[in-house]
Formats: sequence, C-alpha cells, structure tokens
Amino acid sequence: MASLEPTGLDYTHTHLPWVWAPIKLILKISSDYTEAFDRIMKAYSQIAECLGRFQLLERSFKGQPQLYPVFVIFYVDILRFHKAAYKFLTRRCWKLLFMTTWGRFEREFKTIIEDLKRHEDLIDKEVNAHDIVEARAMREALTAWRTESLARLAREEKQQTARQMQAAIIWLRLDDSDQIVLSDALTKVGAGHPGTVDWVLKRRQVSSWLGPSADTPFLCLQGGPGTGKSVMVAQLVSFLNSSKSSLVIRHFCSYTHDSSTQYDHIIKSLLLQFAQHSADLVAHIHDEYIGSRQATVGILEDLLEMAVDLLSGNGQRGIHILLDGLDECPIDKQRSLLRLMKCLTSGRSNCKVLISSRDVPPLPARARKAVLSLAEEKACLRDTITTYARIRLLAIGDNLRELGISEDEIKHISSHIGQRADGMFLWATLVLNYLSANFFYTGDEFMKAVDTLPQELTAFYEKLLSRILTGLDTRSALRLRAIFGWIAFAKRPLRKAELQSALMFQPDEVIGDRPVPAQIFERCKPLIEERSDSTLTFIHISVKESYEASGDFSLSP
Repeated sequence: MASLEPTGLDYTHTHLPWVWAPIKLILKISSDYTEAFDRIMKAYSQIAECLGRFQLLERSFKGQPQLYPVFVIFYVDILRFHKAAYKFLTRRCWKLLFMTTWGRFEREFKTIIEDLKRHEDLIDKEVNAHDIVEARAMREALTAWRTESLARLAREEKQQTARQMQAAIIWLRLDDSDQIVLSDALTKVGAGHPGTVDWVLKRRQVSSWLGPSADTPFLCLQGGPGTGKSVMVAQLVSFLNSSKSSLVIRHFCSYTHDSSTQYDHIIKSLLLQFAQHSADLVAHIHDEYIGSRQATVGILEDLLEMAVDLLSGNGQRGIHILLDGLDECPIDKQRSLLRLMKCLTSGRSNCKVLISSRDVPPLPARARKAVLSLAEEKACLRDTITTYARIRLLAIGDNLRELGISEDEIKHISSHIGQRADGMFLWATLVLNYLSANFFYTGDEFMKAVDTLPQELTAFYEKLLSRILTGLDTRSALRLRAIFGWIAFAKRPLRKAELQSALMFQPDEVIGDRPVPAQIFERCKPLIEERSDSTLTFIHISVKESYEASGDFSLSP
C-alpha cells in the first residue's frame, strides 16, 4: 500500500481527500482477497481515465462560476462509486458473496462511468457554448438521462431478482401456502379481539426481547394446550411488522399441515423469507447452488446462517425469528432446531429468536431465564379471557336481552367463564360456542349452563360427542367414527370434497357412485371446523390427542 501513497505536491491538491482517502480504505479492505482487489483496481483505473482531462479543464476554467455545477456533479459521481464500493466491502460475508454480487454492482458502476463520460462531454460543450440557453438545455438533457438510467437499472435488477427468486423456490421445492393459511387464520383471530394480548407486551422478558438491546436474544413462550400461544405469537408478528423496526421471520408448526413440522421444510421456509429481503442472497443461491447442488439439510443450514450474517449488523435492522409450536415437531428435530437457533443468535449478529412450546425445551444456558410461563400468568389470562368472553357475548346481545340478561349479568357471566377457564382460551371458546348454539328459554338456564360443562378438555370433548351421538343408530355412529378417523390420520388436511369421496369407500358396504352429502359434516361441527381453504380439521390438536388416547372416544350410540 505504501507504493500507492501520494507524494510531493499531490498532497496539496484541494480535492485529494475526496479521492485518495476512500480509495486507500477500500483497497486496504480488499487487499487480502486478490480477486476483489484486482476488480476494484480495474474499476478505479476506469475512473482515473476520466479524471485527466477533467483536472486540466478545472484548472483552466477555475474562475468561471457557470461551470461549477458541472464540476460538482462530476465529484458526486465519484463519491457514488466510493459509497457503493465501501458498502459492498463492509458487509458481513462479502467474500463469500463477492463473485455473485459483483456482477450486480458492476451494472451500477457502468452507469457511473457512463455518467462521468457524459459530464466530461458536457464540460467541453459548456466551455465552447456561446449560447446560455443551449448550455442549459444540455444540462437538462443530461439530468433526464441520468434519472432514466437509474430507473432502468432498478427495473432490470428487480426483474432479474424476480426470475432468480422463482428459480430458488423451484430449487428448494417449497410450497409455502400452508404458512400463509396458518398465519392468516391466527392473525384473523387476534384481529377480531383487539387488546386481548396486550399484557404480553408489558412483560419484562418480552419487552426486552422486542427491543434493540442484546440482553434477551432468546425467549421461550411456554403454556399448556389451548392457552392461546399461537395467537399470541401471531399478534407479536403483527406488532413487530407494524413497528417496522426489525426484519420479522416466522414459522408456525401445526399437526394440520404435516410439512410444517418437518425440519428441512422449516429451514426452507425461514430461508425463503430471508431471501425475499436480500437480492444479493437470491443471486448467490442462484449462481452458486441452482443447477449444480442439491438443497441438502447441511447446505440449507449454512445458507440460513449466511442470511443472518448478511442481513444483520453494520447498522442494519435487527432480526426477529418467531417459531411457534416446537412441541409438534419430532423430539430429535426439536433438538436440531434449538441448536440451529442458538447458532443464529450468537454474539456476531443482532438476531433474536422466540420459540413457543407446551413444555420448556432444553434451552441454551443463557436463555433458561428468559421463559414466559403462561402457567404463572393465570391472573392475566383470566382477565384476558374475561374480556374475550364479554366481546363474544355482546355479539349475541339481542338474544341475551330476550332472555332478560342485563349488561351487568353479561359482565358476571364473562367473569365466571374467565375464572373457570383456568387460563385456557380453547375451553372458553368451546363454552361460548356451546352457549351460542343451544336453546335456552330463560336467563337462569343460560347462566347455569356454564357450570354444567366440564373443565377438563377431554371430558368436555366427551360431552360434545355424546350430544352429537344422541339419536344416532349403530351405522351412523360407525360413519362418524370413519369421519374422525380420516381427519385424525390423513397425511395432510383433506378438503371437504376429498373427504366426501373418501367416505364412499367402506370395508363392509357399498355406498354408491355419488360422493356422500356434505351436510353430514355439520353434525360434527363442535369438534371439527372447515377452514378458508375448504379443508376439514379438528378445532385443536388436543381433540386428536383425546381421540387417540381414549380409543376413538366413546363412539357407541
């Protein structure tokens, strides 16, 4: 580097700090990587070719103020290159990305060089122009060209990134539609009852994890079945997205979508979301992996770590990764996910991870204190469920007024449901659905109904099932068992039409050549639900677990 130092009178040049200091810094950063050093030196040599005549003209016409704006723009172009090159070389893992991302950078560099040459021509014309109007027209034309060239460059890069992204999705063999369905459904539930999880944001562990401080890089949300963990995670995702202070990456694991609990699918889902925020990452995957390497788990893990490195640090936004339903993944994959998340939150990045699970997983040592246990938040859950119940009851307020139930009594019923729910949103939802679906002649009947319903979920499911079975003969009970069996053991959620066709194939009877009527599913509605994509699932995984644990419930009429 010493041979590149300016000597003699070069030190006194008034514009030297604008040129030499950035050059020295950039070359020093790239000096230990030959490929980068050579390409950057070549780029600076192209700039130098434009500087010779410019320096001569600047000295010759130093006393002509009308040329100053053109000289200034010339320097601005040089600074554009310095800025772009510095930003390029100070990113994390720039060496790994150099060969694929330099091509993108060169397109921008070409516009800078062309801009310099056009300004060089403009200076010649300005010097020789006797007509002020003509000179002004030339400047306006150059400004218009510059604006159009930058816009064209942005369009071309956007189109190329879109093509490369599509190729990356094909390479990953990823269908992320299940995440869209799960996220939308959970977000809709939270949006329908605003304010019900505001208390979570006020908890010390959560507020620390949400903020920019590195004190809480890892947070575990732990709670039993039906406590509303998934809705809370979806609400946290919405909160972070609305604040726009960090990059938000999320994945929801659910038994209703088998692929969502597979280890490689989870990594692919996270990686795709990172790629959607980094054209450089997309270009790297496209040029280095697509067509030459398979998307193995090892490669996916390495790319995910690279994505975190690329998009964190150096003044960039923080990263929040939210992984819901860890307990629904196989045990060995839970350990692998925790190990990977620990790596992503290491000290070199400003990445934070939240995991929700029924049980507290074997967390990294530094994360064991960052656990928000819903079992210890019964008071907050009681108040939240009371608010939720009141909103639901007010929605059927006209019916309740006909029963002679007053506003104060609605508050009392809501509070009673919140108390009996014992922190389980699912139980409260089932109770409110039961109250909405049944006939009551008096307000007293309505209010006493809450006390007649079991507090244990399994017992509640048994009660709902016995109501469904009432009046059914043996054949109908067996058919109901077949419906539950298909829903419980299908490899993926079945659409209504698929289930109608599947039920035609019974081992002991011939149904006919027409799909079974869709109305039979209405009888199962307290325990199953139809989702927005027309798939039929149990209302909660605990229904499936109870179904399996109790020997298909008590399906005898």
